[in-house]
Amino acid sequence: MRVRELAQWLAATFEGDGETELTGVATLEAAGAGDLAFVGTRKAAQQAESSAAGCLARGAPGPQVRPSPLSSRLVWPFTWGGMRFPRYG
Repeated sequence: MRVRELAQWLAATFEGDGETELTGVATLEAAGAGDLAFVGTRKAAQQAESSAAGCLARGAPGPQVRPSPLSSRLVWPFTWGGMRFPRYG
């Protein structure tokens, strides 16, 4: 799934290359170019600067993320109290 497709499915916005192909999900430390990694804390936002993840996701509102030049950034409008997942299909 491409970043732009994931953003559309999640009703999220994205910055960066929407054509990046995502093939998995990983931690910031283990992520590679085809992985999505989640940034949920300020500490994780600092780690995101050196992550090789192809896409970094954060909630809105959430910590500000400065991705590496090779990453896209996805902002997903969910709430911590009750995560809402859209229907796929």
